[in-house]
Amino acid sequence: MSSLHRNTNGPSTLALIFTLAQAFLQANSAPVTANVDAAPPTNDAKLANIYHKLTHAPADQNVAPMAMVKAGPFPYQKAPKGKWVAVKGFLIGKYGVTVQRYCEFLNAADTDSTHWDSRQEISRHGRAGSYSYTVNSNRENFPIRHVSYYDARAYADWKASQTNLNYRLPTEQEWEKAAGWDPVQHKFYAYAFQSDTIDCSNCNYNNCVGSPTEVGSYNAHKSYYGCYDMSGNLYEWTSSVYPGDTRFVRGGHWYSKYARHCQVTYRELFVASGRYGSIGFRLVRDTASPPSPPTCLTPKSTPPAAPKPTPPGATRAMADAVRWLEKESHRIIRASKRTMNDGTAAFPPQVGLGYEGFWLRDYEYTLEGAIDTYSNEELTAACRVFIRGIRDDGAGVDKVDFDGTPIYQPGHGEMGKHPVADGSQFTVSVAWHTYRKTKDKQLLGEIIEPLIKTMNAAPRNCETRLVHIEPGDAWNRCPYGFTDTIRKQGDLLFCSLLYVQASRQLADLLEELGRVDDASHWKAEAQRVAASIRKVFWDAQVGLFRAATIVCREHDIWGSAFAVYLGVADAAQSKAVATYFKKHYSEIVLNGHIRHLPGGVYWERATGGKGKPYPRDMYQDGAYWPVPTGWFVYTLDLVDPELADQTVLDMVADFAKGGAYEWIFGPQYHHIQNYLASPSLPLAGIRAMLERRAADDSATK
Repeated sequence: MSSLHRNTNGPSTLALIFTLAQAFLQANSAPVTANVDAAPPTNDAKLANIYHKLTHAPADQNVAPMAMVKAGPFPYQKAPKGKWVAVKGFLIGKYGVTVQRYCEFLNAADTDSTHWDSRQEISRHGRAGSYSYTVNSNRENFPIRHVSYYDARAYADWKASQTNLNYRLPTEQEWEKAAGWDPVQHKFYAYAFQSDTIDCSNCNYNNCVGSPTEVGSYNAHKSYYGCYDMSGNLYEWTSSVYPGDTRFVRGGHWYSKYARHCQVTYRELFVASGRYGSIGFRLVRDTASPPSPPTCLTPKSTPPAAPKPTPPGATRAMADAVRWLEKESHRIIRASKRTMNDGTAAFPPQVGLGYEGFWLRDYEYTLEGAIDTYSNEELTAACRVFIRGIRDDGAGVDKVDFDGTPIYQPGHGEMGKHPVADGSQFTVSVAWHTYRKTKDKQLLGEIIEPLIKTMNAAPRNCETRLVHIEPGDAWNRCPYGFTDTIRKQGDLLFCSLLYVQASRQLADLLEELGRVDDASHWKAEAQRVAASIRKVFWDAQVGLFRAATIVCREHDIWGSAFAVYLGVADAAQSKAVATYFKKHYSEIVLNGHIRHLPGGVYWERATGGKGKPYPRDMYQDGAYWPVPTGWFVYTLDLVDPELADQTVLDMVADFAKGGAYEWIFGPQYHHIQNYLASPSLPLAGIRAMLERRAADDSATK
């Protein structure tokens, strides 16, 4: 994908000022004692005074912890035009639930860690069944995050059991009224601090601070009802039900790039069982009489349980792993569904906020492993979206925005001078998968000429026939999208492999239409490009293919595995690649996730959308990804079937523990949970591996 949603430039001046103020006072006074259900951190008057002088003052500790929202109608923005919605009176927390208060809940009601996550800034001690918890240093008054909807609901149930008051999560209507409505002025504000404009002085968004701030830090900026941080800082769970295991969140968060995400009417769908670094929650309670006793704590809020560890190579374990991946792929694909302006169902790369748009290659990767998740109508409509995106010169898209605008360069059109080098290939592949499922010959007849046009438009070296990026420009175009921050130049391995695959697929489609001569041409072209790949990129001394011929000539782990998977690598090359994978396994595999390059090797030129180098061991330059795991195990299986199986089981266990992320690097970095391609694409390679084994078994009988 095109960019990291993470601040890599270090903490802002504001954050550093506050950190220094804390450090100074900790060295010269008693520790601050948090009263988190009341107001935010002002027990220490010196700290409040320093922070007030340098930035804003934290909120007044004497403010009541909950705000009264009286009964009455208001113009709910999601209601039919001109309709007002009546809402009963309720109390809502003036602040989001803090780390300290959530820790108290864990100590009181969660000795088996059902609702704990290591990223919650809470440390766990002891053994299962008797765990205890402590808040990490100086995090008491920060809003709790990395909590699922079910974790938040369990906290509310616990709170209700302690007080015999009906604590719960707010509905969308309650949340919106408390955030944006002013009943005196009869005005609905865009943002939750009685304003229609936003900047870094009144809201923590767009990396203004670089991380979440303590609750109530913007204490001069509150809603009419006296609620803080309902725009920015963290999204907040609501209880309004949506089909499937999803819930709406409201309010935007600290790194929301777009101001509209912080508007009180903006909503995003997230998987209810997911634990996200951008989502927290606050409570409401009814003003009526106390309710009946609350329900018990919610069952553990994680994806379906992973298969129990089984000795490597066991057929039952692998079958369980495949079924788990199929169910998880279906779950998150359906939860990701968005609606484009023209009514077309779109499936962005992840559930909820992240990469905003309908990305071509990510969608294609879900088709490879989980096409049965989609209806024929959804497949046909999505295929038309990408066919319409083909430019007059034949260029394929990188993505299509939800308003239908085709975007040809990654980074929302900002990365590279020319269209991405894999758009044509993935467009053909989407069409191929769509036709295989729908058998819609009318559609095929409509799109076949645009498919030929886009394949002929792919940038290629006339001599080698390989996909090529000209070396003259500083940034001519981006290569394969999962390395789009890598400025490769010359002939390209991965994009050329995709061209082989797309040429074969185009030949299949032409045969379906009875165009035998045209099909033969594309079959021959696939063979010519494959032969050139074996000759140009292969390094026999190492046993891997190189990524490019001019800039970024590093040995390519993903590309080498993909070459074997496609059958482009010959038998000797395939055996050599598999042997390399086994010999260097610990250097390139982490929890079943795969590095782009050999251990300790980094790309010659890795830069982001603004030309700044990415830090190593993150994203596409050193992190570990599950996307290529299917190709990897298909290759590794040639020399070590048990290790191939264990790689799959390790990946599934990692997913079941914390979710299917886009990429990981150790315990500290897990980027974008519920990433669609992560469980779905590996299925294709795993199934191919198991089918090959079955065929080999049959041949030996």
